[in-house]
Amino acid sequence: MPLNLPGAALEALPSPLTILDNSGTIIYVNQAWKHFADSNQLSIANYGVGLSYLDYCNEARITHSPDTNPILQGINDVISGVNDEFISQYPCHSLTENLWFQMHVVPLDYLGARHVIVIHNNISERIETETSLLKSERRLNLVLNNMPALIGYWNADLINEFGNKAYIEMFGIDPISIKGKHIRDVIGEHLYQLNLPYIEKVLSGEPQVFERAITDPKGKVHYTLASYIPDIDQGSVKGFFVLVKDITHIKQTEIELRKSEQMSRMMLDISIEGFNFVDLNGRFVDANSSFCQMLGYTKAEMLNMCVNDVEYLENPEQTAIHLHKITTESFDRFETIMQAKSGRLVDVEVSVAYLSDKEQYFSYTRDITQRIQAEKLRLQELEQQRDILIREVHHRIKNHLQGMVGLLGLQAYKNPNEQVLIQDIAAKIASIAVVYGVQGAQNQSNSYLCDITTEICKCLEVFGSEHINIDLTMTDQKRAILPTAYAVPIALVINELIINAIKHNNDEFSKTVAVTLSFDEHSALLNIENQHKTPAGFPSFEHGQGLGVGLTLVRSMLPKTGAHLSLTHQEDTVIARLSLECPVISIVPK
Repeated sequence: MPLNLPGAALEALPSPLTILDNSGTIIYVNQAWKHFADSNQLSIANYGVGLSYLDYCNEARITHSPDTNPILQGINDVISGVNDEFISQYPCHSLTENLWFQMHVVPLDYLGARHVIVIHNNISERIETETSLLKSERRLNLVLNNMPALIGYWNADLINEFGNKAYIEMFGIDPISIKGKHIRDVIGEHLYQLNLPYIEKVLSGEPQVFERAITDPKGKVHYTLASYIPDIDQGSVKGFFVLVKDITHIKQTEIELRKSEQMSRMMLDISIEGFNFVDLNGRFVDANSSFCQMLGYTKAEMLNMCVNDVEYLENPEQTAIHLHKITTESFDRFETIMQAKSGRLVDVEVSVAYLSDKEQYFSYTRDITQRIQAEKLRLQELEQQRDILIREVHHRIKNHLQGMVGLLGLQAYKNPNEQVLIQDIAAKIASIAVVYGVQGAQNQSNSYLCDITTEICKCLEVFGSEHINIDLTMTDQKRAILPTAYAVPIALVINELIINAIKHNNDEFSKTVAVTLSFDEHSALLNIENQHKTPAGFPSFEHGQGLGVGLTLVRSMLPKTGAHLSLTHQEDTVIARLSLECPVISIVPK
């Protein structure tokens, strides 16, 4: 076949390819075919060109794999025009590895005659991945089906897509039968109506946790704690996960406690924790001494008060709604803040049970102020440890980079012919070291643009062997913060712009570069000026024309949004203007 553009394309294909004439004879093979034959030491004359591919398939069927018979038939069907396409997967294992290929046969009209193209794609990796996924799914199902809890997934239409074996015990439905069923058909109409408010909330993206009593097919009542977790993908709720744990033993204890009024009274008197009874209107009808002492009231004072007199977070309307919820669900446990008589705020954990026979709420209140304070202290300590670690990491990175700069300086001294190149590399590394040095000194991940600019100017004043004067001017009304993601790229850009100004400065006695950093409400402007008397061949940064290595690096490192650079030539001065705004920087008062 002539090696024109289509022929070149066939040669470049990574998959082995052959073209057969209408008799099944090979008339062309590509480079991938030849490479495969060479790699597998297949001794075929002229790589099979001129031989019958159909005979080869028939021989392979007899000696190696009976599966090649449908392949032979499929190729013949495409050659004869019965089908316009044939696809088949087949194994091609060797002594050292297992390989799978997919054969794709399509017709080709060439020189007025029907031919076929046969492509062999290596799908071994896909087959291995599919096999691994099947094994992983089996292991996952094994774990989920042996969990002592109901685990399931319901899509946004409330149709089940997964349920473990625990559903058999609780609802009498096995994992296979539950798939495709509506949640109402699984849990029943009564539970469905009770759970509907939580279902609606989880489908709006809010995780839900609530308790529910469930009667299994044998008539046994299970008290459960249900968690609904929304499945959110790109801002849209696709469904929700369900985790239901059996807490019957806990609830039975609570129920026994409510039934035994005498035991409750005794516990009320001797307990070091706070207990109280509240009527349906939220007024205290009884309280033990520990609860009164916790809030600094006498018992007589407490019995003339209501819940909202000590509740700090909820207003009366919210408390009424909360009590109604407890009445409906029989129990609630939550953390809140109560205000003592002295005005002191007390962090408490409250467990409330509704006593339907007494039409009262029984509450267990535990002072958790010390725990909350301990947690805050622990978080502060962790933050301090994190800050120390970050500072140490930044310091070590800076030291390592500065060590590299020192070694490069030594190499520049030993290799005068490569001095300029080595110093240029050292300056780039030094600018990165500046970023980590500033972050370490400020003990934070973000950096200030003014600090990075100042340190880079200091480093570059000793650039090369010439006398360099960098005149840095900046306003001090505001500061610009560089997020971590932009700190190193912007430092490299500033470094390259100043080095470029130094290199192209025409002053023979003292190379002076003026650097000005100013700010407005939303952006920062960095001007870099140097003397340059030859405007011929002045580069166009915007179009990427006439750029040297340094400006090419600047063009590649400059963020696509929030950063703009322009180069202008005015009389004998070249001015580089770098404008930065959000998201590259954020302006804050100094």
